[in-house]
Amino acid sequence: VAQALAAHPGDVTLTVRRFRRSLLGWFLRLPWGIGWATLRSCVRIAVGLERSGVDSAGNGAAMRAAVIGVAFADDRQARRVFSDALARVTHLDARAVEGARFVAEVAALALPGVSPLAIVEAALPVVESPELGQALRAAISLAREGAGVALAAELLHTSGFVLHTVPFAVFCFARFGDAPLRLLQE
Repeated sequence: VAQALAAHPGDVTLTVRRFRRSLLGWFLRLPWGIGWATLRSCVRIAVGLERSGVDSAGNGAAMRAAVIGVAFADDRQARRVFSDALARVTHLDARAVEGARFVAEVAALALPGVSPLAIVEAALPVVESPELGQALRAAISLAREGAGVALAAELLHTSGFVLHTVPFAVFCFARFGDAPLRLLQE
């Protein structure tokens, strides 16, 4: 994503095209730990399909979205356009697209001296999905209450589903953002 953005920072179509080509190259090197949706999308790219994304709410798009937020920290509209377009290369489910959009928003708002809890709360308006919004608010509430990691993992879940992954990551960031190694002591 970073290489595609650097090559074509002002053109979403060219950025997506470059990312698709890079994703295919990565796939052909037989990566381990690839998600099912990304695997299917890479096969679709390999056979030349223009629409490569699949109906999945996995976390792959969200995992690569932070760099978009950093690249477009001063341009909310571009952040949304690029985040959504790059997410749809692999994931078409609206929850996956919004999860990526939210991660990009958090990355854009993450400034030194700003509390992680304030950052994730300020990013919430980009989320339209009631399911994702509810899960994120639950994560924020758990962080605000100082809940332990085990309890948060039990309540938020920790699968590869975007409704689990992004809220659990939000909990960890909001609760331990200033000192992430404290997470390991819990």
